[in-house]
Amino acid sequence: MHFNKDVVCTLYLALVYVINYIGVADASNLSCYDCAVKFKQVYKQTDCVVDPTKNLSPRGCQEHEPYCKVEYTKVNRIFTRFVRNCASTCDQRCTTRGFGLDEEVCTFCCNEDGCNLGNRGRQTTSSNISCCIIMVTIVVILGYIF
Repeated sequence: MHFNKDVVCTLYLALVYVINYIGVADASNLSCYDCAVKFKQVYKQTDCVVDPTKNLSPRGCQEHEPYCKVEYTKVNRIFTRFVRNCASTCDQRCTTRGFGLDEEVCTFCCNEDGCNLGNRGRQTTSSNISCCIIMVTIVVILGYIF
């Protein structure tokens, strides 16, 4: 089976465009929950931590903020800070540092309206999109080989 190069390239570019369009939120229309809690002495459950839909409404993000974010900090496994907001960048990961006084900061990202619920929010689909792009690339390469 041999594919026409022009057709394959056109389909590939169209697919990449559609995947990027679906996978990247339109920041001008994105709305995220926005609240922050610092636990200075005692952990106290608040609407921000437990259920932001109870007393909070998502706020509109600015154009340069294409992500909703949930971030929390623990010191020696005890919550010290919890934040939900819009973000211009979002590096989804947990980092730990310290010696004796261990600080863990976990950040979770999503890109749909009001998605930063729960302790992690609904996850971004960027890994699924990357996987699709890789699969399509492999199919295109195999089409040229065979």
